[in-house]
Amino acid sequence: MEEIRLRDEQLQKLTVVIQNLFDGLEKSNKREQDLRALSDYLKEFEIALDGFKIELKHQTPSDKKIYKQKFKEHKSFYDRMKNEYAWKTDARKELLEDHKAKAVDYSSAEGLKQHALEVQQESKESLQRSLGKAHETLQIGKETAAKLEQQTEQMAGMANKLDEIDDTLTRSMRIIRDIGRKIMTDKYMWVLIVLVLAAIIFIIVYKNVVDEDADVNVPSIPTNN
Repeated sequence: MEEIRLRDEQLQKLTVVIQNLFDGLEKSNKREQDLRALSDYLKEFEIALDGFKIELKHQTPSDKKIYKQKFKEHKSFYDRMKNEYAWKTDARKELLEDHKAKAVDYSSAEGLKQHALEVQQESKESLQRSLGKAHETLQIGKETAAKLEQQTEQMAGMANKLDEIDDTLTRSMRIIRDIGRKIMTDKYMWVLIVLVLAAIIFIIVYKNVVDEDADVNVPSIPTNN
């Protein structure tokens, strides 16, 4: 228990030292020295982290749960700092190599001429890249405008179809109302016909069955001569 606690305190102190070195690296006047110190501290951190991991195996279940979380935090910090250190050293190496590759001899006319040609070529390539991006942007703008125009036409077509549907519904409702009125008229005519037939049947039955002497005149249907 005591050993893992000491390892934890060691890692915490190293965390502070390493973080401070990284934070001050950009403004440091002794960058090379700070980078070497960072490399040493990272190695020390790695060794302490391995010891912490070994001690973790000998802890009780309750302590193991606590220190396992601490191990994850220390390991995450170490991985992050290691990657950042690798990036800074690689980036610095690339800058130095690029600087050496582009060293210019300003003492001779030929060197100045060569430098001018290189700058001109780089400017030309940069301009070509910018023109290429501008062309791509213009092409994307044209495609977007075409899609918007197509969508506008589709929306206009949908609006026309909706108007046609509305007109069709209006005509359909008018036809339904006309049919309803016609049905009602035919219904009244059938009722009237049935009443007339019932009256005629009643008169005939009454005359022939109830009172044969009854004076009942059944209207005759006129005929055209």
